[in-house]
Amino acid sequence: MFVFSLLGVVFTNFLLKKILSMASPVLMFLYPIAITLIILIFTEKWFGGAHSVYVGTMIGTALIAILDALKDANIMVEQINYTFGFIPLFISGAGWIITGLLGAIIGYIFSNKSVVQSSKSVSN
Repeated sequence: MFVFSLLGVVFTNFLLKKILSMASPVLMFLYPIAITLIILIFTEKWFGGAHSVYVGTMIGTALIAILDALKDANIMVEQINYTFGFIPLFISGAGWIITGLLGAIIGYIFSNKSVVQSSKSVSN
């Protein structure tokens, strides 16, 4: 019983910190992407499920999520913050919201442009 208690203390105090420090950058990458996909699924009726909206939103979200993961892993933190600090909420780790919205808007514009062009070619 004492051995298991001792092992529990060792795992909790030392190994758990190591595991969490390794998992944190991965989660900083995956959480924004998962949240964005959930939001897109719930709002699909507003944009008609256009493929370009999904692509634009995911590109905008994933690019910033990669940078947030690198910052969380202490890789080039100052350079990333200096270069991308102009994006609202970027320093606090929520810049993916703005870039995801921007990607969604661009994707929506492209989806409407392709619908208009295809309807013009059908009518000719």
